[in-house]
Order: sequence, then structure tokens, then C-alpha cells
Amino acid sequence: MKEIRSLYIHFPYCKEICNYCDFYKRRLSSTNDFSKFEASLEIMAQKFQKLLSEYDMTMGSLDTLYIGGGTPSLWGERGVSFLDRLFKRYGWELGSNGEHTLEINPEIQDFSGLEQWRQWGINRFSVGVQSCSDDILKRLNRTHQFRDISSSLDYIAKSGVNFSLDLMLNLPSTGTRDVIAELEQLLEFDPDHLSVYMMTVGSNYAHYKMLPMEEKLEDEYLNTATFLQARGYEHYEVSNFAKKGRESRHNLQYWKAQNMGALGTSATGFFHLDDGGVRLKWLASKDAYTIELLNKEDLELEKLYLLMRTNQGDINKLVLDRLGESQSHAFIKFLANNNYLRDDGEISLNSKGFLMMDSIMDEVFRLDP
Repeated sequence: MKEIRSLYIHFPYCKEICNYCDFYKRRLSSTNDFSKFEASLEIMAQKFQKLLSEYDMTMGSLDTLYIGGGTPSLWGERGVSFLDRLFKRYGWELGSNGEHTLEINPEIQDFSGLEQWRQWGINRFSVGVQSCSDDILKRLNRTHQFRDISSSLDYIAKSGVNFSLDLMLNLPSTGTRDVIAELEQLLEFDPDHLSVYMMTVGSNYAHYKMLPMEEKLEDEYLNTATFLQARGYEHYEVSNFAKKGRESRHNLQYWKAQNMGALGTSATGFFHLDDGGVRLKWLASKDAYTIELLNKEDLELEKLYLLMRTNQGDINKLVLDRLGESQSHAFIKFLANNNYLRDDGEISLNSKGFLMMDSIMDEVFRLDP
């Protein structure tokens, strides 16, 4: 029987809906929404346990738990009590040396709620900052300003908890946004980890004409990478930077295509099988899921793509197995000639290579024997 040691729980509610967000979410209208969500999770947990049995899986002591959303910190003490009961009912437990993360937004009014989560076992916070500019935050429909960010981060930093900050590139601005100045402000709080994402929206986005041109966006990304690496943060994944030993253990499970449990609308999990894998996806319309079966070839390609996004794992072997010796040499030459490689003897992309992931994967398909 195989163990699952990581679990993702999706909490769908927010106080307000940001105009750029493409995650599954709803506006929180009353405490009745909590009741509906909890009833849904009860049903999902029952179905999930049955699915585990069907695939000869079991939930082990969790190395990683990630509660994302939405804004799961809104769930507060009620959420802590509910999950504690749910975990005890099914015999699930948080590993004593695990990484257990809660996403929060910076407009915290009462810090006692965070302490309740910590007492239960949450030992890492992921804070959705997005920008330090009040003008930009307003255009994104964010409910906080920088003074809220500063107050919350001051509390979190002084608490000594492991924490990560989210910052977004490609944001609507009336002038030239100074991303480095914003990073300087955030590094004053000494975060362990930063996730730097590019906002992706369509041409119908309300502020589409205010977004930076592609060349400017590339400069934002590469300048951010150079700055953070100079300040001691390893660029270990396309959108993620961390102090040594503070990489997101949970997200690394995704990028290494490891077993992952999932609960909550739109949440996605994965089980390894002897002849491939199974992807679990919870539906938005009802408490049901879909199953996608991956054969060995599909899984190997997915592993290659995911690991190529990181500086983790033996990518050389995956490339050799897929392309063969001659085409592997051609692929490495392509990477080297375009200055996409780190200087570590492995097929490990640098920041410029991460930026060009799409064209790099196109080259893999072009060379496929």
C-alpha cells in the first residue's frame, strides 16, 4: 500500500473578488457560506477515502499541508476546529517535522486567528502582497493598502514563523513601476521565500492597455531574479525564490510529480501507479471529481516539463531517456548556445532559461525521435 504524505485543501471564499484572479473563488456573504463549504468537504473527504482504497493508497503522516484559496485565513478559529475534527475522524495527522502552510491576505484585523492556526500545527504563512503600490492595488480590487501589508508583515516577522510573500509582475500602472524598490520594501521584513508571478489576463481585462509591453515585462522578470539572487535568494523554480533550505516543500512535491491528496472545489491531486498515474480533479458544480489516467510515456513527459521548471532532480537522465544520446547532445547545445544553463554540470536552467520555458519545450518536441 502506497502512502500519500501531502495534502492540498482549497478554500474558495474571499471578502472581495480581485479582477485578475483565475482561481476558483466566491465572495463570502455570510457564515452560512462556511457551513456549505464544510458540508462539501465532509462529502469530499468520504469520497476521497473511498478513492484511496480503490487505488491501494493510504494517508500517511503529512510531510506537507497547504491550505490555499481564496482567503483561507477568513475561516479563522472555526476552520481550525473543523479541520481538527475532520483529521481525527479519518486518522489523518500533521507530521511533527512537516511544512504546513496557510495562505493569508495582508489586511489582518485580528492576529489571534493566526495564533489559533499555529497552535493546531500551521507553521508557515504565504502572504498575498502582489504590489506595494496603493494605486496598483486599487486597480486590482485588492482590499488592502501598503500600510496594511507593513503592519501584518511586521507582526509575522516578529513571530519568527516561516513565511513567504507573493509579488506579481505585469501589473497595470500609469507610469514605470519600480519593482526593485518594492522588493527593497518587502525584504526589510526578511521573508524566507518569495513567489514572483506574472499576471496573465486576456485582452478584455479592464486595465489591459495599462500593462507593460513584453520587453518591459522580460526586464522586470530578469531584474527581479538578479536582485533577489544577489540578496541571497536561490532562483529554484520559474516563479520562486528562497533562502537556503526554505524552498516550498509542498510545491516541490508537485514539481517532482509526487503523490498529492486534494480536497475542495477545483483542487487537484495525483497518485502514482505502477504503469503511470492518476490525476484527481474536484469539479466546481458539485461534490464530485474527474479522473485522468496517464500512461508511463505521458507521466515521463510531464516529469520532464515539471522538473525543467526547477533546479531539482536528475533532468539529464530524463532528457537522455526521451531524446536518445545524439538528440540529447543537440538539446544541450541549444541550451548552452542561448545561455539558458546554470554552470553546475547538469541540465539546470538559469533565470533566462526559466523565462524561455515555452521555446525550450518546443525544442524538446522538435528533437523528439
